[in-house]
This record gives sequence, structure tokens and C-alpha cells, in this order.
Amino acid sequence: MPIDLRVTANDGSIHDFHIPNTWFVKDTKAQVLPRWIGFDDLRREYTAHVDVPTGIAQVTIDPTNRLADAYKLNDHLHMPLELTFDHHIWNQPDRRTYEAFVRPDLWWNGYDGVKAGFHANGSYMRYKHRFSVSAWLNTGLGQHLPPENPALAVDSIPGNTDTGFDRISYNLSYTNGTEKVLRGSSVSLHARMLDGLQRYGAGFQWALPNNHTTAQVNALYFIRRDSTSLTYLLNPGEWELDALNASLNASVRHTYAYARGRGDLLVEARN
Repeated sequence: MPIDLRVTANDGSIHDFHIPNTWFVKDTKAQVLPRWIGFDDLRREYTAHVDVPTGIAQVTIDPTNRLADAYKLNDHLHMPLELTFDHHIWNQPDRRTYEAFVRPDLWWNGYDGVKAGFHANGSYMRYKHRFSVSAWLNTGLGQHLPPENPALAVDSIPGNTDTGFDRISYNLSYTNGTEKVLRGSSVSLHARMLDGLQRYGAGFQWALPNNHTTAQVNALYFIRRDSTSLTYLLNPGEWELDALNASLNASVRHTYAYARGRGDLLVEARN
């Protein structure tokens, strides 16, 4: 297809260009560049020289957003990004830009006390490059544990009884669609240090073409570093300190509908 190309200069001026792919040139006010005749692996690259005296700030293919493009982010020299406050009001995703949201985050639990931090999340069309990150500074303000807390029996670090909370907590996750590998598939990564537990994992998910079946496999790793981590727990004796706990998990879920209702089948395996 012919290409409309827009170059934004460092001084904010706009320079429009048109690259035809046949001898026909549409009626346009843009500067017409030499034609590009290519197909599949034939002449995949095209080079043109343009005059932008103040330098190039941005290059955009299809600036009017008329093409049926499934991934508009790579139509730009620099990825377009819209960062806004996370107001929790649902809106349709904008296919023209990567959308990210951020908000302050305030929590409390009896061991960490007041937790002050932030949360951010973002994605392209809620499918590509989805991320979520939360991070908190734990202040210890308002810390309260009942005197019969069972962790007292295993807290072997002097001075840490009831007060040795983690100074920092975080929760990170990333998921990206891998439709070029397998249509309907995605990969994910996550890392978390929260409530005395460090958790790490990675996984692969595939939504089958029937729109009713999802298969996934993931690996999980857990560790609690020292006895202060046990104070978070109701049953601290069930954890071994500074020992890696790992599992490999696989599952298949199938949903279906019938005349009188709906069904949900789930098969899981863990090693």
C-alpha cells in the first residue's frame, strides 16, 4: 500500500510526505517521495532523504489513523505514551497510543503498620506489554499484633519480636501477547516481596480458537528469608526458613453453556 508519512521537527513544524507504490500518485499536498515497489521479502527496506533543518523529533506512519493496523505503536519513531491518573473509570482503549495509569497507594496491616507507596499499570489495547507495579515504604506506624501471636515461639533474632517488619514491599507483573508464535498465546513474568514472602514466577497461556478453552503452564518459586518473615503468618510452623519452595503447575479450563445453564471444567496438575 502507499504510505503517508509525517515528520515532526524539533521546532514543532510538520512535514508531510507521501510514498506511492505504483505509478499512480493520489491528489495530496504532501511532498511526494520516490515510489517504493516491494512485496513480501522483496525490497523490504526503503530509504528516502528529506530536508528537516531543525532536526527530527518524531516520525509517524499513517498520521490520520486510516489503516487497519493491529499494532500502531511501531508506526512511530518514538513510542507514543499517554500517562494519566488511575481514576478507575473504565474507558475504551486507545489504539493510537500506549496507555499507562498511576495513583498513590496507602495500606495498613498489623505487622508493617502504615504502608505508603504508589501503583502503576499500563498496556496497549489491554493485550500487548501489560504491566502492573506496586511499591510501598513500610513505616511501622500503627503496628499491632496480639500478644498470643504464634510467631513469638520461632522468632530467634533478638529485638525483632513483633517489630522486625520489611522496610520495602513490592509487587511486579508483566504479560505480553505472543500471537506471532501461537495465536491467542501470551507469556508472563512476576516478582513480589510482600508480607514476608518473596515470590517469583513465569508462565505461558494459550486461549484456544474455540473461545471456551484456556491452557496454561507456570513455574513458581517461594522463599522466606528469616524468622521475622514468620511473624506475618497465622501458622508459622508450616514454613522452613531460607529454603526455596518451587512448583510447576499446568491447567486446562473449559467453559460451556447448555439449555439450563453454564458449566466450568478445570483440570490442574502440580509437581
